[in-house]
Amino acid sequence: MTMKAASASAHAIHHKSGPPDDLAPEGQSTTSIFSTLVESLLGDVWKLVHDHLLLVALESQRAGRNLMRMVFAAIVAAVLLVTGWLAFVAAAMFWIVADDAAWARAFLTAGLLHAAICIALVLWIRNVAGQGMFSATLRQLRSKQQPEGSGE
Repeated sequence: MTMKAASASAHAIHHKSGPPDDLAPEGQSTTSIFSTLVESLLGDVWKLVHDHLLLVALESQRAGRNLMRMVFAAIVAAVLLVTGWLAFVAAAMFWIVADDAAWARAFLTAGLLHAAICIALVLWIRNVAGQGMFSATLRQLRSKQQPEGSGE
């Protein structure tokens, strides 16, 4: 179909007066025309809802795949970090032993370093946990629930 033919066809459809031919055959009441239009509208709404749900499902699958990739990358990074840390500790222990110190002193030094780092991490976690999650959101929700002038 050429562009002129399509334009003429669209012009003829838009400038037709009265109900469409397939909706209003001779002798059909306005109630049945209305019910046909409502059925058509409901069908279109159902198709739109279906399309939106399909889009949500596809985006959820994509988000799940991306999350899986990120978790896998985080695990690989954690393994590499632990390997690097162990290499660092082993090098420090050999350096301590190279200065004519006993192996026991090297292990004690590495153990004390690990304990200090662990204590620092626990203190940091307690500090972060004490800050409260979603505090701004909870504050907004509570302010809407309290009546004005309650002073709390």
